[in-house]
Amino acid sequence: RFDPLPLKDLYIKLGRRFELLGDYESVLRNYAEMNDWAQQMQDRVMQLAALVELTKIRALPNNAYDPQQAQNLGQQALALARELNDRAAESRVLWALMLLNVYSMGDILQAQVNGETALRLARDLNLREQIAFILTDLWYPCVALGKMPQAIAYLEEGQALWHELHNLPMLAANKSIMSQAYIWLGECERAIQIAQEAATISDSIHNEEGKTTSAFLLSFAYLEIGDFARALDLESVIPLAEKYGLAAFLVGSRAELGWLHVLLGNLAEADRMINLAIEVAEVRIQPLA
Repeated sequence: RFDPLPLKDLYIKLGRRFELLGDYESVLRNYAEMNDWAQQMQDRVMQLAALVELTKIRALPNNAYDPQQAQNLGQQALALARELNDRAAESRVLWALMLLNVYSMGDILQAQVNGETALRLARDLNLREQIAFILTDLWYPCVALGKMPQAIAYLEEGQALWHELHNLPMLAANKSIMSQAYIWLGECERAIQIAQEAATISDSIHNEEGKTTSAFLLSFAYLEIGDFARALDLESVIPLAEKYGLAAFLVGSRAELGWLHVLLGNLAEADRMINLAIEVAEVRIQPLA
């Protein structure tokens, strides 16, 4: 008898490899093929796994970002997870739908509900990796709702789990997010230290997307403390953000460079950067209808 489980695992591992490389065309092709194969074999468990991964990829701001498709895929996946009584998959879908609401300017209260429900399910099942993913991302709705202490607590717990699991890409991602949190708290020296740690980890594993994220945050922090020379390194973020489809960084880097050029008295360049930021935001940051 043919056992489909190894094939499912292979598709997921291959998809995550493509994701780390920033090759979202291959990511989408991989999971679409996985979904088609699952339907041919009438393997609903494998189909559910494919739908969950497609939802997550479509919900995040990358070159595969499509909020309406993410919404449709997520609803299909959630219904199938509940029909199969697969609580682990239900947790992953709710986590993806939380991210969808966050990145698509959706309902932040619903994002928090989805995230906390996903976390409760993951804790009940002792899914350590899934708990770490949710903790790392729950900070977004917490911050939006003014709950910064809770956001920091979630990040710290998530970081400890990534250490335990020896997951270096996610450890770097968590540190980058924590760096951003400390910038918002005005603790820029601490933010710089944490972003440098994230950059070192990303460099050691050749994670270009992680290096882009930490470079953006370092420049942002340097701008906040008035180190304009280092803050100008934001210009190096733009081609990397374009390559990996990081729309938020394309907007944020140009907006910050615009403000930096205002402070430096370069008003024409400031105007150019700000208008570019607006153009990218209007085209690349799609609201969830």
